Amino acid sequence: MGSGRKRHNRAARMTRRAQPDLDQIHAEYHAVQSRTVARREPLDIDKPGMGQFRCVACARYFVSVSAQRAHERTKAHRRRLRQLHTDVPYTVQEAMQAAGLGAMRIDQHATVR
Repeated sequence: MGSGRKRHNRAARMTRRAQPDLDQIHAEYHAVQSRTVARREPLDIDKPGMGQFRCVACARYFVSVSAQRAHERTKAHRRRLRQLHTDVPYTVQEAMQAAGLGAMRIDQHATVR
């Protein structure tokens, strides 16, 4: 008869909460970290909290400061911070070299024994 769960709308559910890719978040996060003064975002009535409470690392908006502070204590937020500090995204040149479209430099090769 069936499993009882409808899966016909899976594509819509997958794109409903579309977020920027990790390399885009990485660039924005490190740009914000290099600034000494936090910038105030313009008011946007379509976003939660009118766009004023944002976690740059997770690319999420929150309703209030307390909701944002609660998010900053979660495991998912700490995991994303660790990922942004340790993982360096690939550059376009590295991706082209991996696809065989660029010249490899000799100093990049690992010696095989």
